[in-house]
Amino acid sequence: MLGGGAGKGFSTMIFLVFEMDGNPFALAVNRIHRIIPFVSTRKLPHAPEAVIGLLEYRGASVPVLDLSILMGFGPSPVNLSTRTILTHYMDSESSKPRGLLGLVAPAAIETIKISPSALTAKGIDIRDAPYLGAIASTEGQFIQTLDLDSILPEELKKSLFAESEAVPA
Repeated sequence: MLGGGAGKGFSTMIFLVFEMDGNPFALAVNRIHRIIPFVSTRKLPHAPEAVIGLLEYRGASVPVLDLSILMGFGPSPVNLSTRTILTHYMDSESSKPRGLLGLVAPAAIETIKISPSALTAKGIDIRDAPYLGAIASTEGQFIQTLDLDSILPEELKKSLFAESEAVPA
């Protein structure tokens, strides 16, 4: 499992960097379970556009979403640098893990360390993009961090890991 954070004893945070539409974005690795190459998923009829399908991971069914579609950039290109990021999906009310959630991200090939003091305010709040976090300026480029807990639309949050009724025998 990958780890990192700004807790006690940490002077830097580790982020996975990926690129969409020529812009770098970053997710903190403390919520990432594993990063795997992009693989085919089981398609789900009538699923929202961002839901790519289901992935079987160690005997469990993992919903997979296209991060690029969620953020309004259109479908992620499928190439050698496209990755599926298996993240820990947290229940928004109890803050307890509900399961794994797969996020497909293009050009996800690098991790970087960022000092908390290097993160600055994003400068603008966009109502339809509450997931946009602080900005880091590193090596001459701005990298936008993302808040994993805010990236899913409410309707999609409700349907993920929904309790289903048992099928009668």
